[in-house]
Amino acid sequence: MLRLSANSEWSPNLRAASSKAPVTTREAMDKDSSVIFTFNEIGASWIGYEDPCSGIAKVYVDGTMAINKLDTYSGSAKAQQRVYTVTGLTGGKHTIKIVVSGTHDSASKGSWVWVDAFEFTTAP
Repeated sequence: MLRLSANSEWSPNLRAASSKAPVTTREAMDKDSSVIFTFNEIGASWIGYEDPCSGIAKVYVDGTMAINKLDTYSGSAKAQQRVYTVTGLTGGKHTIKIVVSGTHDSASKGSWVWVDAFEFTTAP
């Protein structure tokens, strides 16, 4: 299940390079915009887009901060990137929450954070 925060603007962006084309990716740059992915497996990956206009996000797993400053900037456009992966979780319900910081690396031209897809890892 995927939930976008009610107080934020996650704009659709149709990209031919998205993992589920022609399904749209979502992008946000407003501080505190968030998305929550809920899953029942032992791990998951956030699939995103990295480019010269991408910014910094915070990542939480099961409500605990996992990364305070995850920089999604890249000097060139890179589609379908595994931006963050968590593994080794116990069975049961888990969440990954991505929060836009509204900031970016000094080399970046913007603060966009992209969500293309989520993949989960099942128990062996």
